[in-house]
Amino acid sequence: MINIVIVGGGVSGIALLKALKEDANHLSLKSLIKITIIEKKTIGTGLAFSTNIPTHIINMPAQTMGFSKSDKSDFHKWCASKEHIQINHNSTYLARKLYGKYLEEVSEKILLNTPSSTIVSTVLKDEVQAIVREEIGFTVYCMNHAEVKADYVILAIGIENTTSYLNWENDANYIKSPWCSEKLNKIPKNDSVAILGSGLTAIDTVISLIHQGHQGKIKLFSRNGLLPRVQSTIPTPHKSSIEQKLRALLNESMSKLTFKEVFRVIITTIREESGLLDWTLHRRPSITPQQILQNDIIDSSKTLIWQQVLAQSTAVICDIWHALPHSERMLFDKHLKSLWMTNRHPMPKENALFLLNLFENKQLEVMRLCKSITDKMEFQTFKEYADCSWVINGTNVSEDITQIQSPLMKQLIESHMIHPHINGGINSDYATHEASDVFGQKTKNFFVLGQLTRGVHFYTNAVEQNISHAYNVSNAIIYNIEKQDKINKKYNQQHL
Repeated sequence: MINIVIVGGGVSGIALLKALKEDANHLSLKSLIKITIIEKKTIGTGLAFSTNIPTHIINMPAQTMGFSKSDKSDFHKWCASKEHIQINHNSTYLARKLYGKYLEEVSEKILLNTPSSTIVSTVLKDEVQAIVREEIGFTVYCMNHAEVKADYVILAIGIENTTSYLNWENDANYIKSPWCSEKLNKIPKNDSVAILGSGLTAIDTVISLIHQGHQGKIKLFSRNGLLPRVQSTIPTPHKSSIEQKLRALLNESMSKLTFKEVFRVIITTIREESGLLDWTLHRRPSITPQQILQNDIIDSSKTLIWQQVLAQSTAVICDIWHALPHSERMLFDKHLKSLWMTNRHPMPKENALFLLNLFENKQLEVMRLCKSITDKMEFQTFKEYADCSWVINGTNVSEDITQIQSPLMKQLIESHMIHPHINGGINSDYATHEASDVFGQKTKNFFVLGQLTRGVHFYTNAVEQNISHAYNVSNAIIYNIEKQDKINKKYNQQHL
């Protein structure tokens, strides 16, 4: 029997289970395969889609969020088939809570689906504390004292908290995670609140506060002082030449490639195809964030070619990231990442109108952080600078695995089974996701999926990319099993 253990039952873990069952069934493998998912919470939803706040909406159109490699409209069809679910059919962006229900149902079907008598799957509700490499395979140790033997292990856990501003954690008025509703509920309704970050996560944090009746001032602080752009409501098809141009650049430049060149091609293409001769990724005009938002809301009723160009760059941007020197990636993360994210990942118009109302009621401000503000600053000093009573960290989750407060991560690093990637996450193979140790050697049969691959892969949060990556891992594992089946068959034939 081949034992496969998937640590983490969120989107990446369930996508891998689905891929493994499909690939194993397609090849009619002889080996009996047992797949165990170890997850401490609800299977399928992960952190992002486990919210109970109805006004938290997904930031992608429902028609593109299908949990299927071949049918992106599966979620939209699922919604249409549920008579008891009341949804606004005029809205492209549906509740994140609803998507969580969809993932739960899809996960249950995947778990129950047994395409072959040689494939079985099970769920163990537990938390993994350590993974030890044995002479043959691995032993996975869980919190509730369960020990699971494995031939293959896939680490598909999400990262819940950021590791910035760690020296603030002992202060009662600092909330390190925006997803902890219990702590948010403790904030007095009229107190002023500062949120670190002004991206999509920070916006969800604002929505959470208002949902629980918060009436005090809310200030968003970020390096660029910009909110995400607003998604167009006019889905006019546009076939851009951006992927072709960027692939040509990739093939020509290779080791000499820089993000400056990449952005030059993107901006030039947008200007040519949209007719907006002054379009740029940079937005530092003399007008306020509120005025920028008002203009973006007006523009969202138009066909925005620049958004479609950026969206169609996704696949090639992933390959470009892989080809870039580490120094270029570090420069991007430091100087350009926040700017890219505000343009590439616009917010739904519903959220934009929600924020505009808060602006008009003088309850919301968006401000640029001074360069002097760092995670080494004392908490009280920042509170005085921000003129607030509470601080919530609404920035992206940590990418430095050495700072993640996890016994499992600490054990894997100390045992040299994994090694931090210089650009964040765990070092792993780009094609197969097999982890690499401190010496650059592959940790055989140990794979990594999702957010933990941030240094290797550019996009690690999007459902579509996670599904694609899951099939890459599945292909690598099933290929190894198939190869061993052939060896066993040949050996048996020779010794009959």
